[in-house]
Amino acid sequence: MRFFLIIISIFVFLLSCGKRNAVPKEFIQPDEMGSILWDMSLAEDLVENMHRRDSGLDKKTKIAIEYQKVFGLHKVTEKDFRDSYTYYKSHPAIFKPMLDTVHARSERRRTEFFKMRT
Repeated sequence: MRFFLIIISIFVFLLSCGKRNAVPKEFIQPDEMGSILWDMSLAEDLVENMHRRDSGLDKKTKIAIEYQKVFGLHKVTEKDFRDSYTYYKSHPAIFKPMLDTVHARSERRRTEFFKMRT
């Protein structure tokens, strides 16, 4: 009987840990949110490079246009993104690993790029 209670306790503990970091369904899920953030970063880089060639470019407007393209690509609205972003900002245990993954992806790409150039 005691063994049975220990097993049940461990099971309940594991279930509670798993649900603590579960993202509610009304928000963009972490993998998709990470992909959106990655694409937004690429869009910002694109606009920055365009601005270097054409200083008359309205960066703020162009970035907004590129963000809309990203939202369309991922089939989310700006409101969905903003609501999800707000949720993640208030849950750093979920948000930080997501940002770390995006950063690691960026570092891998940068390393690959410089290996190709040498």
